Amino acid sequence: MPKYSTRSHSGELDAAEATADEGSLFLKLGRRLLTPKYENWLQQKLQGAGQFGSLALGAVLTKKVTFAIVGIIFGLLFTSKGLVDGLAAVVILGTAGFLVPDLLLISEGQKRDQAMERGLPDTIDLLNLCVESGLSFENAISRVSVSLNGPVAEEFAALLYEIQLGKSRIEAMAALAERTKSPGFVRFL
Repeated sequence: MPKYSTRSHSGELDAAEATADEGSLFLKLGRRLLTPKYENWLQQKLQGAGQFGSLALGAVLTKKVTFAIVGIIFGLLFTSKGLVDGLAAVVILGTAGFLVPDLLLISEGQKRDQAMERGLPDTIDLLNLCVESGLSFENAISRVSVSLNGPVAEEFAALLYEIQLGKSRIEAMAALAERTKSPGFVRFL
């Protein structure tokens, strides 16, 4: 299980990683532009894309500021056509650059949802086979998460990890359904 029981699902950070991550000027600027409501929305989209923890949020915020600055620089090229056109281009391209990582994140989440929907039948078949052969439910989940690859196996590994940390099976499955929001997972659970 070391392959899947990483810090990404537990949300813990080493102190060295946290300080190195917070040192970026772009990240500091991104955190200043972040409202609590928008941060929750970003966290949900990151979880939907299979990215967990504050490092993933920091990476997205850094991308947002970087893309916005690149958009502003390209917008400044339009100032040769006139000040009004240049300012409009700066605002439009800067805003577009800031929003591009959101669109990419939504796209990643949709691709991951599609991959989960495609991989769920095989995973359920393997889980059923393991349980029928005499394995307990937790052992069957462990076998499935190690034997298969992809987002379904990752989510089953996270489910097993939460159960091992002390959550009840029902709580861990409810968290899985909430985290994935996949109709197939909801029907299965």
